[in-house]
Amino acid sequence: MPERRQHARVSAAVPVAVERDGQVSVLRAANLSAGGVWIALDRGELPSVEPGAQVRVRIDLGSDQFGRPLDVDCEAEVVRVDLGGPDRPPGFALMWTSEDAGVARQLAVILEYLHG
Repeated sequence: MPERRQHARVSAAVPVAVERDGQVSVLRAANLSAGGVWIALDRGELPSVEPGAQVRVRIDLGSDQFGRPLDVDCEAEVVRVDLGGPDRPPGFALMWTSEDAGVARQLAVILEYLHG
């Protein structure tokens, strides 16, 4: 199957706060890109979202060696839910939906930092 992703992913196990309908869950991102994030779940854990759901995502990794903040707070849409299987854990994919240029800049700083 051909690759459909438009943005390179950076593997990173970082905490991510996902808010939906006033409920906040602190989960773990498995990878990030300029287009979105993959949220990994533990085996047996079921996602509390469904495709099409709108969520708010917050990532805060402190600051980099230059003092630049490594945080972002933006809207995203659930685009895929994977309940897992014998060879893969469950998780879900979020696509950034913010059109704010500041969000794009902050994501670029975070990705640069994680890419190292």
